[in-house]
Amino acid sequence: MQGFACTLLLLVLLAPSAHAQLTVGSSDAPLLDLIEISLLGRDLVAFDANGGEVRERLHLGEQVRWIDSRGALGMVLTDQRVLAVGTGSSAWQESRYERGELAPHAAQLGDRVALVTTSRRALGFNADTGELLEYRLGPQEVFHAAEVGEQVGVVVTNRNALGLSPLRDTFQAQDLQVHEKLEGVDARSALATVRTSQRMLVFRAQTGAWSERRREINER
Repeated sequence: MQGFACTLLLLVLLAPSAHAQLTVGSSDAPLLDLIEISLLGRDLVAFDANGGEVRERLHLGEQVRWIDSRGALGMVLTDQRVLAVGTGSSAWQESRYERGELAPHAAQLGDRVALVTTSRRALGFNADTGELLEYRLGPQEVFHAAEVGEQVGVVVTNRNALGLSPLRDTFQAQDLQVHEKLEGVDARSALATVRTSQRMLVFRAQTGAWSERRREINER
């Protein structure tokens, strides 16, 4: 019995802790918070876990409406523009609102990707590349849903399903058919699903690509 107890204690000591397994390179585990954003006077300052900082000066009269950070990225919404920053960024990325464009009230943050939609555009931020991506609505196109997981994002319009992955530098579009009705959207960890009246669409962060499966009559 004493020998068994000693063996068990040795295994416990040698086993990696849950904290140690949450590494930046893991695609399944959420990241620890690696970045923090503060508003110091008129300066937005992003501090990273390694001691670096990136500053952005607000314009005269510019008002911050929303601010948050998670994992390797952060995003700020003002009354004039969308601002995003990642742990590897050398500068803040920005997209100014266009004339007549309705500003968003909030963004959705994952650990490595973020999404925000305006009345005209979907903006996605990729923390790994530090790029702010854009998808512009076409004529008669409207947003239906947007969801973010730790490492994947999905936006659905009446015409397209758009996937966002840390591996891609653009939205990956999947066409929706004319009579295809949206039934549900879900994004968790590295996988996003879009359920329609005719198909199940799956977007994987590891591949940055869509796959689809036709729904049988008894599944509708």
